[in-house]
Amino acid sequence: LGDDILAEPGTGVVCIGDGNVVWSEVRLGTPDHRNWGGIVVVEHTNSATGLLFYSVYGHLANLAVSQGAEVSIGDQIGEVASGDTPENGYWKLPHLHFGIYIGPWTQKVLPGYARPFEGRTKFSWWENPKSFIEIYNQAHLNLSA
Repeated sequence: LGDDILAEPGTGVVCIGDGNVVWSEVRLGTPDHRNWGGIVVVEHTNSATGLLFYSVYGHLANLAVSQGAEVSIGDQIGEVASGDTPENGYWKLPHLHFGIYIGPWTQKVLPGYARPFEGRTKFSWWENPKSFIEIYNQAHLNLSA
């Protein structure tokens, strides 16, 4: 449900586009029950189609945005957390989990991995981040030309 990107702790994480922060918190896990750690979810409107989508950033320390904040492309929203910490969700390696979600927003935190029998998410509600951003960027370039 997204990509895990290995990165050094403290690496700044920036927002992929203009939007509104709909979720920002540290979801503490334990070594036995890992979790998102620091998570930020930003709602965006695709100006080419008018459809909403969400960028999801997990395993963050030093969250720099709060729920309800407006953000712009390139704004820092946090930093990659050190591995095996509450902010990292107790995952061994420091990394950013980055996803693009196009499903319904129900004011609840999104699952970080597939749980097909719980009905909390559907694979069709998640996009390949790299492909989605390439198409999104191209559409915006065409609109400004």
